[in-house]
Amino acid sequence: MRIGIREQLAVVVLLCSLVPLAVLAITTWVNNHDFVVDITSRSLSLTASLKAAQIAADLLLIQATCSTIVTRVLVQNALRNFYKNGSAQNWTNAETDVAGALASGGLSALLQVKIFSRNETGDPGGLLNVTADLAGAEISLPYKYDNGTAVKLGDPGLGFPEALYPNVTYVKTLEQDPMDARENFTSISAFADFPLNTTSALFLGPIQINECKYISTSISGT
Repeated sequence: MRIGIREQLAVVVLLCSLVPLAVLAITTWVNNHDFVVDITSRSLSLTASLKAAQIAADLLLIQATCSTIVTRVLVQNALRNFYKNGSAQNWTNAETDVAGALASGGLSALLQVKIFSRNETGDPGGLLNVTADLAGAEISLPYKYDNGTAVKLGDPGLGFPEALYPNVTYVKTLEQDPMDARENFTSISAFADFPLNTTSALFLGPIQINECKYISTSISGT
């Protein structure tokens, strides 16, 4: 079968027109695709970095606030009196003082404080348990009492969620307690491999209490 010269010329012209156009289109698409992907990747990376920095700043603020509250004068005086003579007579003043420091507002607001003993002396559930005055805005926790009544944040016992507080373990050592020469030092740990001391910090949670609200706990060792 013979192909006419007209058809041959038409094919040559068509190829000469389409090949450069295809090369230009492919090159433009590849460059634009790489540019868009690179811009999107950088945007996501920047957003993630900013969000990570914000979360890190909030965590540091929570840790600093925890340390500030547990080192308040009335709290320290109550602790010294307690370890000295086993008396909890000053806990009332300390509780009022701590309650006034809670619920300062914002994402890093503290709602509860639980102060554990540095040894096995006192209540293992906490020497001082304080919940902020929520000004009528009670927070219902995601579980109920046996009678079906909702548990409110701050209720005695169940009002302090177990998931947000460690099961503190005390172990007597052979070392002398630097705060009491008559006693051996007691090491404290939240978990088998996580000691609680003056430099440690522990973040537990969060737990979801409704569709849009979560609660977490920051624990500062003292």
